[in-house]
Amino acid sequence: MANYYDEILEEIEELISRNENEEALFLIRKELNMPYVPSDFEQKIKELRRTVTASIQEKKDTKEASLDSLLKNLRGSESAQIAAASALSQRNLRDCIMEIRMYLANEPCPEAAALIMEAIAEQEIREDFRLVTNGIEADFYGDSLIPVAKSGGFRKAYACLKKWLENDNPGMLEMCRTLLTRQVFMALPLSYDAEEGEDLALGVLEEVSGMMDGGLTYRQIRAKESSF
Repeated sequence: MANYYDEILEEIEELISRNENEEALFLIRKELNMPYVPSDFEQKIKELRRTVTASIQEKKDTKEASLDSLLKNLRGSESAQIAAASALSQRNLRDCIMEIRMYLANEPCPEAAALIMEAIAEQEIREDFRLVTNGIEADFYGDSLIPVAKSGGFRKAYACLKKWLENDNPGMLEMCRTLLTRQVFMALPLSYDAEEGEDLALGVLEEVSGMMDGGLTYRQIRAKESSF
């Protein structure tokens, strides 16, 4: 039996060394709940429990501090807001719904607000929000938002751009895709319908073509596509 307890201690220590503290704590609790626990083994395993518990708490405190820091940065400069919003968009926003509500309702940086709203849409958060921009209020429900990539208008517009540019001008297509993504992104909480896709694509193409070749490609496609 001595070998059994030595092996258990080694297994727990190995889990701790790999920072798998939850698994180590599970094994510790399992052993302490056994009908019989040798006193020397019990002493050692309780010492390991204190170590593991402290490590888990430290990690939890660090995570909470990190969240607090990100939320604080939402009250900073535009660049700080964008960086914080980008980081928050990778987290579960349900952990900070009230703070997100307050942020969106107090004239947020548009780019940062769009990042937050895209994350709300992706996470399908069933909560109500209010966006205030330049004094204009827009109320919306999180699970009614449509992520950019799933927007009917975005998909239709990108399909048009691919049809027009993919074979002859892939570089311009990439530029158009970037601008299209930004335009749909910045429209949140509103979204474009599929019926608006062609006009959306034309507007994006006109702007990019104007920058890249003085509008030549735009004029050629307008002439070619008799439906416009």
